[in-house]
Amino acid sequence: MSAIQLLFVLLISPAVFASRLPHPVLLQGKANKIASFNTSCDSQTFNITVATTRPFKGVAFARDFAHECLVLGTGINELFLSLPAAGCGVRLKTSVDEGGLARMTYGVALVLQQDRYLRQISDQDQMVHCEVKDEAFLVKSPPMIDAVKGEIKRSKANHR
Repeated sequence: MSAIQLLFVLLISPAVFASRLPHPVLLQGKANKIASFNTSCDSQTFNITVATTRPFKGVAFARDFAHECLVLGTGINELFLSLPAAGCGVRLKTSVDEGGLARMTYGVALVLQQDRYLRQISDQDQMVHCEVKDEAFLVKSPPMIDAVKGEIKRSKANHR
């Protein structure tokens, strides 16, 4: 077969042109969806458990960190993703509640991608939040507490 004949075969083949392909069924409502999610967090990590409507074989990741911060679906209806609080697009937001107390919340944009390799219109983006408890930032190490107390005493002595 000559190069011209091969080119002609490729041009008339319906598989070559996406416009001739039927609209994928996946995009017409059969995509897996996030049914619910649960979060837990502390000063170091932001853990997300995602329940899906159907067994999931795609990939879930923090938006803009698809290669670094991801989990692959294993064909069950649940995914677990543990993100470092200081990376993967995790943002710390502070606000004041009605009582005047400061509240700290982690937030991250989570992407549920149906296919492991291909982004599709049916993929879901969901903002996920977790309120960080105040005690998560408490110093619990006795040597560290002693060091901080010593610094405070020295600071007071130097300011007199």
